[in-house]
Amino acid sequence: MSFRVGLLVTFYKLNQNTRPRDTKSYAGPLAHIEKMKLITYLTLCFIVVSCSDNIDPEQYLNKMEIKTNGDYTILNENYSPAIGDLLVEFDLKLEQGEYENIVNQIENHPDFVLLDSLEQYPSGHSQTNSVERVEFSCKRINTYYRHLFIPNKSGYEDYTFYVSKDSILRFQYADE
Repeated sequence: MSFRVGLLVTFYKLNQNTRPRDTKSYAGPLAHIEKMKLITYLTLCFIVVSCSDNIDPEQYLNKMEIKTNGDYTILNENYSPAIGDLLVEFDLKLEQGEYENIVNQIENHPDFVLLDSLEQYPSGHSQTNSVERVEFSCKRINTYYRHLFIPNKSGYEDYTFYVSKDSILRFQYADE
């Protein structure tokens, strides 16, 4: 949302200064044309971002080897692109069968562990020099956790979700 607001503010400020101050000089009309090109470009960027498709949760969950039945409701979603970065977040309300399906997949993952109530959830951020993917699956108190960290040449991809006892799945993806 803040990306869209930033584009609108930039568009407004540039639009205020698009009229050439000195029409007798050659630079005035050229400066006006360059500003109009920039305004057109920013407008197109705003349209593309505003008209982007909804998030497909299964696209991200499949990357984490989590298969769904589609028995969920999207409560909210956030898609925040930036130069070189991308953040995707969504919350799902799982039906009982879907909740059991996802919990079963987490518990049956080869790296699944039960955590003490004081232990922190593991992550792959300490593995940034590694070129291999890092995965964690665990349960702490009544919350299941799944994490996938994939380093790459330009940074990393980070997938994380929590499934709480009330059948809410909270997901976050970051591409840095």
